[in-house]
Amino acid sequence: MDKYQSKLLKVFAIMLMVFHHCFAFPDRISNTFVVSTSIQKLAEGCRLCVPIFIIISGYGFGRKILNDKISWKYSLVKTVQFYSFYWFIMIITLPYGFIGGGVQTRRFFVS
Repeated sequence: MDKYQSKLLKVFAIMLMVFHHCFAFPDRISNTFVVSTSIQKLAEGCRLCVPIFIIISGYGFGRKILNDKISWKYSLVKTVQFYSFYWFIMIITLPYGFIGGGVQTRRFFVS
């Protein structure tokens, strides 16, 4: 599999993720928009997007290791990039969760 094919699979997985998040949870949808149970079941099955991402990412990482394109410095830089982005998003979303997220978010962090 080349980079183009893996990117196509990732696009497909993103579409599955969007469909899953839009239709798998009927309590999130307003009463004016009716979702049939078959669409809901299909959307629940679209959580297959997570294993697709994991497999494609692992495959790409394995290919880089086999081609000796990864050093410790590269791994460290990628890890720091990932965690800095993760913490940035977390810092932005946590205040929203406490203010607008309701009681469940507060109960999670307090207990």
